[in-house]
Amino acid sequence: MDNDSAERNRDEMNSILLDTNLLIYAWDTSNRAKQQQSIQIFEKYRNTISLTTQNLSELAAVLLRKNIHPKEISEIVSTYALLVPVLTMEPADVQEALRAVSQYRMSFWDAQIWSIAKRSGLKLIFSEDGPIGQTIEGVRYENPLA
Repeated sequence: MDNDSAERNRDEMNSILLDTNLLIYAWDTSNRAKQQQSIQIFEKYRNTISLTTQNLSELAAVLLRKNIHPKEISEIVSTYALLVPVLTMEPADVQEALRAVSQYRMSFWDAQIWSIAKRSGLKLIFSEDGPIGQTIEGVRYENPLA
């Protein structure tokens, strides 16, 4: 396989970025229907999804507010990192996110995920909120829970 084919296969394999809300639902037992849907989405798309360090930080913050022990949260974060690629945030992503906040009226947290997806060449974000059905600078938003 040549380098272009390998690159294309890698891009196709990890072409979806998950928003943090889907990660939270997978661990939140207060809404069993959303929990089950989120787990099924993760299992179905496991070979095509990526996460970001921003996702994992936001997940940890939410779980801390739910009084989950930090050691358990650390294990959850480690599990996700072992299962799927985790993209790191670059300083330029913060600048791009700020532009998106101004230009597209995104929340800062959503804009950070969008900027990482855009920089990484990912074409799809699975999210329950945000501009569902829209494509912004090549990145499309879909709600897999709908």
